[in-house]
Order: sequence, then structure tokens, then C-alpha cells
Amino acid sequence: MEELKAPYYVVIGNHDISPVDTYESGRSPGVTRSNMIWTFQGHGYDGPGTHWSTDPLPGIHLIGLDSTRTGDWDGRMSREGLRFLERDLAANPDKMTIVMLHHQLTHYSNSALVGENDFDKFVLRNAEDVLKILRKNPQVIMTVSGHRHISTRYKKDAHLAIFTSPSTMTWPMRYIVFEVDNQKISYNTYDIDCSPEVCSEAKKNIMDDKWWHPENEHPMTPPGNEKFVAFMLSEATESDVIELNSDTKNVLAQK
Repeated sequence: MEELKAPYYVVIGNHDISPVDTYESGRSPGVTRSNMIWTFQGHGYDGPGTHWSTDPLPGIHLIGLDSTRTGDWDGRMSREGLRFLERDLAANPDKMTIVMLHHQLTHYSNSALVGENDFDKFVLRNAEDVLKILRKNPQVIMTVSGHRHISTRYKKDAHLAIFTSPSTMTWPMRYIVFEVDNQKISYNTYDIDCSPEVCSEAKKNIMDDKWWHPENEHPMTPPGNEKFVAFMLSEATESDVIELNSDTKNVLAQK
């Protein structure tokens, strides 16, 4: 990360919170919140807190929230996190604001809605509590989450664009570049630069894993696999331009 020629900012994910032997608990290996917070001081974190905010440029405000829950890979925003978000937004009412957290604030598949294969754990358990706060603050233009390991998706909610970003380590191995101004959000999704052999192996890993294929939506049959590939790639959502809400434009115009 230190090789980047630009500032970068970090939020905690579900593999970054383990207080116990992860092999004993049956969870994937991970580090601890403390490891993350003190390793990435100056990259959002400033002191021991798990939530942070910063202004990387004049008029631009970033908020990083810890959505993780000790003992499982699902997420819930703590009362402390909700208070932090509410107070921070109140203190920065006229700055273009982007909120980042690991867990999604909305579902992008029926499996997440009904909980098939535990896919409901991709969505923040109390997402509505977070959204209620964000809807009251038109300066927030977007939220960005990870966790779901699918290609780019977003949903509009009031003045918000709620994004889930792709994973660079799970096929189709992508990342997003956003451009924002006080009129619009533009984004493009790119494949990472890797060999055809690595890409092929990554695709095989996910295609052969029954957990990733909820039976009701993507059974491991030729038609189901074809539908699954289309869902993971989601070519129609790779790029877009999203016009900001008029209330948001009015708030940002005052700056």
C-alpha cells in the first residue's frame, strides 16, 4: 500500500477483528482490530478509535465506520458508531461526504434477502438505523462497502448512491475508480492486471464452490452456471454517471 502515489484510507472488515484462535473457532484467519488501527494510523485512523473521519481535500469529507461484529462475519453498527456518524455529519453539514464501511447497507440478490447460504450476513443487521441518519444529511452523496465479492453494484436511496465494490481477490477480480463533483458521480470498473492462468484459476475456484451458488438462484447446472456468471460480471453496471439529488446540489453549492 505504501507504494501508492496517492493518499489511501482503510476501514475494518470481518477478517480484521479476530480476538481468538480463528482456527479453533472455525473462522478464516485474521488479525485484530488493534493490529489494523495501529498499523494504519494516518490512513483514516487517528488514535485508538474504530470509527474515523477526515478531509482529504477542502470541501471533501470521508467517514470510515467499523461495521464488524466480534464472533461472526455478519455486521451490526454499534450505538457508539451510530452516535459517531450522527455527530460527525452534524459537524460537517456542507461538505461533500462519502461514507465507507465493510458491510452492505442493502441487498443485491434474493439470497441475501432470504438468508440462503447465510447470504443475509453480507448486509448490515441494522442497516436501516444507518440509512435513517444518512437520509437526513443531503451532503452525503454515496456509501461504499465491500464484503459481497461481486462486481460493481449500486442502488439509489433518497439522495444516496449505495455502492458495493468488487473484490480484487475473488473472480472477476475488479476495482472501481470514482470521479465526483458537485453535480454527479461517475465511475468505471476495471479488471486487475493478472495473467490468464491466474484469472482462469480464480474463476474455477468460485465456480466449483457450492457455497457461492445459492440453489434457488444459481444452481450448479449449465443454465444455473450461466446465470451465475452473468450475475457476478454484471456488465451493465460496470460504468455509469449518477446525477446528484437537487437537495444535495443546493447544499454543496453553498460551499
